[in-house]
Amino acid sequence: MEQPFSATLLSIPQLKLKNTSRIFLRKPKTIPEELCKIFFTSLESYESENKIVQHLRDFISINKKRISSTDEFVETIKRFAKTKYKYRPILAIFYRYRICVDEINDVEAFYWYDMWNRAKQDSHSQNALGVCYRDAIGTKQNFYLAFLYFQKAAEYRNPKAQLNLANCYLNAQGTLLDLSKYLCWCEKSAKSGYSEGQFQYANFHRDDLSTPNHYTKAFHWYEKAAKQGHIKATVQLGICYSSNLCVEINHEKALACYKISAASHDSEAQVLLAKAYNSGNGTLRDVKSAFEWYRKAADAGNLTGIYNVGHCYHTGAGTRRDVNEAFRCFRKSVEEGEKEEWIAFAQYAMGNCFHYGWGTKKDLHLAAKWYRLAIDNGNKYASKQLWFVFTGR
Repeated sequence: MEQPFSATLLSIPQLKLKNTSRIFLRKPKTIPEELCKIFFTSLESYESENKIVQHLRDFISINKKRISSTDEFVETIKRFAKTKYKYRPILAIFYRYRICVDEINDVEAFYWYDMWNRAKQDSHSQNALGVCYRDAIGTKQNFYLAFLYFQKAAEYRNPKAQLNLANCYLNAQGTLLDLSKYLCWCEKSAKSGYSEGQFQYANFHRDDLSTPNHYTKAFHWYEKAAKQGHIKATVQLGICYSSNLCVEINHEKALACYKISAASHDSEAQVLLAKAYNSGNGTLRDVKSAFEWYRKAADAGNLTGIYNVGHCYHTGAGTRRDVNEAFRCFRKSVEEGEKEEWIAFAQYAMGNCFHYGWGTKKDLHLAAKWYRLAIDNGNKYASKQLWFVFTGR
């Protein structure tokens, strides 16, 4: 008889390790079997959930002619899931990410993750439930239960769970803050080959000013994560190549890193690639390409991209001069940006717009306001412009 779920929460039983690849001793013949093989292969490779979801979407898109009705397909998998646990996480992902179903249903997703864990109780299912409790996916948020699930899964060397456990210690979620345990579990995750663990471990070394050669250690782990296709790590690798902090400056390698990440829609990389084109670092100077990449970053909501698009419109660099568009971009960047390194320049630009009537009505009171803000943030040109406002020049 199956143990009630409330009882399993109290004890969290020992995990039964099984090699899920043995499920597929024969070649899968049906669409559901093929889908399961893709899922478990990705799961055991510790790919990110976003990648796993994309694999499933791609498979269904490629095989849509073989699936006469998505409703019938989901019902078929539900029927299989009643007796075969391997279909349960598939259903959970369907409902969590709206694959083959009409809308997201986190409650249904949690139900199938729970049913998977009841049957399997391995590190993958435990980690999945931990994520549900941590992020309130289909259930009440409970950091303590999340911590317990991550802890059990981490003890059985699941690198995703090891990183999740590390972050529990870092953020004091379900346990006390403990930076030494954070570092211990983050290191275990990184050394297990999990790219996100390697990325976070690299970030720790980058910011650890107390350790000699900390930038060199950070570079080592960024490089490992980047080789596995980790986009953010690839961006940081590019920054290492362009900053002379741990390796010799190599603008060509930095540019290559930015191109890879920018093509994967990382807005930070798009901004850095635009800056490389604008300055001619690692490539020929190309202000049109710079503008295009700034615009892509801006379209993704990147405030640095938005500010720089405004600057391009203001100066006519790489595009036509358009003071109205420039003003719109500057206004958006100063309204939403606070601590960005360019905020003083954006405030100075807003002062210019109101001072001279560029893209908006001339308003010396507002011009003075923005010049003062720019001065407070260290802009050396704003003081002179503020003097011009008061003297009527």
